[in-house]
Amino acid sequence: MARDTDTEARQLHEDNVYLNRRITDQNERDGSSDFGQGEQLGVVHMNSRITSYCLMCGIFVSLAAFQTGYKIAELNNPKESIINCEEKNPGRLPLCLPMTENYFAFATSIFAIGALVGSFVAGHLANSYGRKKSILYNNVIYFIGSGLEAFAVSPLMLVYGRFICGVASGIAVVVTPMYLTEIAPIHSRGSLNMLNQINIVVGILVSQLMGYFFGNGSQWRIILGLGMGISALQVILLQNVVESPRFYFIHNRNKEAEDALKRLRRINNVTQELNSWVESTSRESEELLEHQGDGGPVSGVVFNVNASYAEIKHYSIFSILKERKYRCPLTLAVILQLGQQFSGINTVFFYSTSIFSSVFSPELSVVLTLLVGFVNVLCTFVAALVVDKTDRKFLLFASMGSMFLSLGLLTLATVYNIGYMMVFSIFLVVASFAPGFGPLPFLIVTEIFDSKAIAAGSSWSIATNYLGTFLVGSTFFYIQSLFGKYAFVPFMVLLVFFGVLYHVLLPETKGRSVEQISRSFRF
Repeated sequence: MARDTDTEARQLHEDNVYLNRRITDQNERDGSSDFGQGEQLGVVHMNSRITSYCLMCGIFVSLAAFQTGYKIAELNNPKESIINCEEKNPGRLPLCLPMTENYFAFATSIFAIGALVGSFVAGHLANSYGRKKSILYNNVIYFIGSGLEAFAVSPLMLVYGRFICGVASGIAVVVTPMYLTEIAPIHSRGSLNMLNQINIVVGILVSQLMGYFFGNGSQWRIILGLGMGISALQVILLQNVVESPRFYFIHNRNKEAEDALKRLRRINNVTQELNSWVESTSRESEELLEHQGDGGPVSGVVFNVNASYAEIKHYSIFSILKERKYRCPLTLAVILQLGQQFSGINTVFFYSTSIFSSVFSPELSVVLTLLVGFVNVLCTFVAALVVDKTDRKFLLFASMGSMFLSLGLLTLATVYNIGYMMVFSIFLVVASFAPGFGPLPFLIVTEIFDSKAIAAGSSWSIATNYLGTFLVGSTFFYIQSLFGKYAFVPFMVLLVFFGVLYHVLLPETKGRSVEQISRSFRF
């Protein structure tokens, strides 16, 4: 047994010295042995800007997030055309799918249950098959679900399609931010990661526009079937996208990691960035050895970071719960998503249509609803411009504080029945949410976990998000009946509660490595 162990250790050492040898050779060719000189000779800096190819990869992968946003809102506008029809269709597909309001609500909400399932399996898929392949294969799930929706001949078939699309959505929202964070230079993580939220809100807006133009008769099938076209398009576009170099690196595929990073950075020397990964993971491995009490690597082999990753398995959604070092980031991942959902933003979206209808004509109410979507998109784009120029916590608290004031104004307008103030308040709530509390929970979660735990941590984060969505959606009418015109006050209280938690527990993550962030964890 000892001989087998020695042989395995020597083989690991031989297989994994490649990266360090390439780094040394590159430094010798450049005439540089340190980072400062290397930068003068063209070594890519960890804080370099996003290249056009890196941006293209981010955009193409983020189509999965666009599909998520589109699927979230696809049933809203064509609801009446789907559940009610007077004429009989001479073709094979019925004009509508007659069902009760409650059954339609079930068909809508089953999407969140599917997303909950998808979020729990997403981490395993991302670790086993890679970030890119997970998104690629996920389009098959989206395609099947969209096909069942578009060609549904019964309400039950629509429910099956919604559930399957929900599973795909859960996978997409876990893997997409993970990929974006891993391909981005450290000081541009926020801007690139905003592509996830931008695509979600643009998807919602496009779905609303489709409902506005194709919401009559059997045209609702066009709205639901568009997801098939989006899936096919992304499969084609992903052929030009590189896998996350981080995924290659933590699986000891050093040559592929180096090549992928060179393509993303558009430069031949990526020494410094690779060294930063080596140093960070080396410290993690040393901590593991100390914890195991081995006193060092076996057989006297010089410890190499890649060899350590060959020995350390990624954490699953269950094994991560047993690790003390991840208790704080897991807690943060959960409370960030719960805080977002319990901020009342979805209740505002749900309530906005009835508010607009009570003040304006039905035609104008539809236009105002679309304008809310435009405001959401516009403010999310603004966030992309400032997220890497402003501290994460400042942007988060500014967003939450503005939401608190906006909900207070909406409550006053509701109590005193001031129609135009209610409309203004709704736009203000959305404008407050979109630049901060909307995208930041997704971004911060990808920054507080190391490579071994990011998949499992993201799975718990997104699962919490969809669970919160389900809880708020299913209890809002009860809250409304209990508090009446003061229905938004409980959400104002929750904003204060979560704001205090974030102030105490959440460290600043902008421009910092996982190791630096972890030193600021409270427990």
